[in-house]
Amino acid sequence: MSYVIVSEIHGPQRAAEAAELAGDPQRAQQIRSGDRCTVVAAEGSTVKVGGGLYLPRNPTREQLNIVLHDLNKTVPLPGTRYYSRFDFDPDWSTQRQATEAAMSEMWRHRDRNRWAAVPAVAAFCQAYYGWGDRHTLPDPTRKTWSQADQVNYTSGAVMLANALAGMRTTHPTAPAGYLLTKALDAGWKAAPSQYPEPSNGAYVRGSVLELAFGLAYIMRAYGGQSGLDRLVDAVNAGEAGNS
Repeated sequence: MSYVIVSEIHGPQRAAEAAELAGDPQRAQQIRSGDRCTVVAAEGSTVKVGGGLYLPRNPTREQLNIVLHDLNKTVPLPGTRYYSRFDFDPDWSTQRQATEAAMSEMWRHRDRNRWAAVPAVAAFCQAYYGWGDRHTLPDPTRKTWSQADQVNYTSGAVMLANALAGMRTTHPTAPAGYLLTKALDAGWKAAPSQYPEPSNGAYVRGSVLELAFGLAYIMRAYGGQSGLDRLVDAVNAGEAGNS
């Protein structure tokens, strides 16, 4: 996967009217017909807008944020913002569908509390990456995870944390980033408990916050050397609308 920069329209009526006033009726028609996410740069290319900004190959989050900051200072149409997204999912529709699959699995296994994060991550990755049965994560309390299992869980947990935070961009009632970060921090610091465990008492069973709690707890206990900062960085990016 590689990054692209996209222009996404949140206020279509205002943007379409502005495009018409700017003498671009074709763009106005595209906006009204539902074409609201446009790729403006791929890695290693010059951004089509913004005075020749360049998107480097394999950009760091800091480099992406610099490009986005400069672009968003000069937004061409009202109701428009620029975001960084993975190239196969520029409008983030696959990520949102995968999040729904994860939350459905979280709810189905809600009696397992924090441990429901394992099937939730597997469901997310199956929907997002196209995982097959050979990638299914075993219960780490019953079968020790291999290095491949650790990598699969960790990468899936980071992407899922990013997607959970991104829910805020389209669902205003979704948990804010600071609440997700608090849940991650609590999960990272939580004491081990036997399986199956009673409710941790902090979050509603099957909820987004309990999932965040579980993502961090399981990553620390079974995910190898990855740190809490990867999950927090993913939340910060997702809340800003970026992959």
